[in-house]
Amino acid sequence: MQRNIFYFKFYEQHIVPNCFDNLSFAHNNKVLYKISSGTTFILHVKHIALFPTYLNFELIQLGKFNSVKIKDKKIGDCAIALKGFESIEKFIRNIFRSRYKTGLNRSIKRLVKSFSIRYQIFFVPITKEEYNFLMTSLRIMLSNRYSQIGKTNFAFLKWDSIYQSVFYLIGSKRASLSVKYHNEQPIDISLSHHFNKILFSTVSSYGINYFKFGLGQISIYKELKLCIEP
Repeated sequence: MQRNIFYFKFYEQHIVPNCFDNLSFAHNNKVLYKISSGTTFILHVKHIALFPTYLNFELIQLGKFNSVKIKDKKIGDCAIALKGFESIEKFIRNIFRSRYKTGLNRSIKRLVKSFSIRYQIFFVPITKEEYNFLMTSLRIMLSNRYSQIGKTNFAFLKWDSIYQSVFYLIGSKRASLSVKYHNEQPIDISLSHHFNKILFSTVSSYGINYFKFGLGQISIYKELKLCIEP
């Protein structure tokens, strides 16, 4: 039985198993993907793992695919639909309580008051030297963070694949790196993959010496702002 990890194939490689006739968003039924006419069916997939709950699907009507099973639909709880929001401020005001906004603003002000902070989004071609520097910094931060909490991050298991592919994906706007710098030192890095108008947060980490500044929360804010106000 062939097992296909939809989660990684879709976002990292832009591959949809050809047992799917179409994919659509669960919240509004808008079609995201439709199989091309004339497709040759050579992929004998029997088990689709890690399929997100925020997508619906229809399988092609061919006998050999009737036994396809969709497993592990557990990963869509963090999906956010942003259509209808013209600004990040409007989104926060409508979705969160005022206490969240107050806490977020306090974290941002505290960070920029304590350090010389700058933000940069790499969603355009990046030099190999800069890419190597940022990915090495991200791996070090991941290692330090997960050693601190005594866990292993999935990214370590496939780091070589991630490292080799993302440089070219950034150049074609299928991936991005969101970075916070203290002076010239990265203190928080978030790697995201992009498909159509979906941003998928793949790997992120921060310098453990900065944990009290809520960098994870600020990173989510910056990524949402990128999606709403490109």
